[in-house]
Amino acid sequence: KDLKRSIVYRTAPIVLEKPYAYKTNIDFLNKNSITIDNLKQKNGVTILKSAKLAIYDYCATGIFEAMLMSRPLIVIANRELISFSHEYIHLIDELYELEIFISDPSHAAQIVNRIANNPKKWWSEKSRNIKALSFAKTFVNCDSKLTDQIISLSKKNL
Repeated sequence: KDLKRSIVYRTAPIVLEKPYAYKTNIDFLNKNSITIDNLKQKNGVTILKSAKLAIYDYCATGIFEAMLMSRPLIVIANRELISFSHEYIHLIDELYELEIFISDPSHAAQIVNRIANNPKKWWSEKSRNIKALSFAKTFVNCDSKLTDQIISLSKKNL
């Protein structure tokens, strides 16, 4: 299956209304048959349930949902623009070392191409899945009820 046709570009509605303000090339996405989801079509958990690999270009709720659901993900985020309290810097640095967070979009594209056939295998290598879950649990209140609900949602309709 053509990888481009299985990509969903998830963005805020304002990006579609004013792409010039967000430097998003909507025409490029449309020309390459990349589906655009403007947050109105489906919720993040629904999209993640069917995704083999999630790619984010911003740090928000979605990355934590993916981590808690143990879905392979890549976050393209310039390391110099991400700041955390001193006590948590080692956690974010580790995600960059594991290439879950990546500063350079070209490097991210190389990784996506390399792992496209089996993102789950890549996700389980070097304990990425475990370290991402640990990262998420550091910042999200994950009492057992919430974790059970997310796992239950992620297993439905698979």
